[in-house]
Amino acid sequence: MEREEVIQIIKLARDKGERPDLSGANLSGVDLNQADLSEVDLMGANLRQANLRGADLFGTDLSEVNLSKANLMGANLRQADLSEVDLKEANLFGADLREANLSGANLRGINLSAASLRGAILSAVNLSGANLLGANLREANLRGADLSDAVLFGTVLTGASYNYMTVWPEDYEPEETGAIEEWFGSLPEEDGEDF
Repeated sequence: MEREEVIQIIKLARDKGERPDLSGANLSGVDLNQADLSEVDLMGANLRQANLRGADLFGTDLSEVNLSKANLMGANLRQADLSEVDLKEANLFGADLREANLSGANLRGINLSAASLRGAILSAVNLSGANLLGANLREANLRGADLSDAVLFGTVLTGASYNYMTVWPEDYEPEETGAIEEWFGSLPEEDGEDF
């Protein structure tokens, strides 16, 4: 499938007032630079090595999509569903991933430098060897994430939550960055009653 065909499918669906559906499509290597893919259903699509630089993917369903080695520099992925997606070795430099769901995604070796992941769900995500230089992960959910060997210099982690299953780079002290360790369950409040 080529760029023109993708844009035409999206336009026709929107003209009919329908949500564009490209689920399962093979878009490997397609140039979708600056394309408006907001709220398109791309579930299970193959976007390996696709050029999505500056594309608008706001609220798009990208769950279970292959985005390995894709170029998503400066892309708008705010509130997108990227659960279980393969973003291995993708370039998301400066991408907007605020409030995006990346739970269970493979982000090994990814470039997320200068990206905004404020409030993003990154639980059980593989971020080993990822470049998070200067990224904003304020209030992100990092419970169970693997950040081993990740570059975290200048990364904002204020209010980000993590747990005992979160793996940090060797000698990294997350609490010094304002990240908050969460514990399973809570103790009952004292109310004067016997237990």
